[in-house]
Amino acid sequence: MAGACRCLLVVLVALAGAATARGQGPGPSATPPAAPEKAPLAEGLQESAQQKADAMSEGLTVFFVIACLAAGVIAVVVAARVYTHVRLNNPVIAAVNDPWVQAKLREQEAKAAAGAGHPADRPDEPR
Repeated sequence: MAGACRCLLVVLVALAGAATARGQGPGPSATPPAAPEKAPLAEGLQESAQQKADAMSEGLTVFFVIACLAAGVIAVVVAARVYTHVRLNNPVIAAVNDPWVQAKLREQEAKAAAGAGHPADRPDEPR
């Protein structure tokens, strides 16, 4: 369980690192971009709004992926807790795990291996 949580944490950190690296722009080895030509004011505002919308879309996508991974981790933890609770409180499982029942099961297996036991346990013999 702890290994799976660590793995998901590494994935989340990698996604967050990729998202922040994407938003930083070109690195120092990249050539500087050419100076843009002067655009009319309306076009400049439209481009700015488009860039903001693209950044918002990328941010929401990263948030959605992280939220889905977190929900998956929570679901696995809850399922493990429920399974443990059901397994410990189930009378059938508790009875099978009882030492007396285990001893009786071993006795029956030994009888079946020795050829003794109930005729229904030996399908190769006529009844």
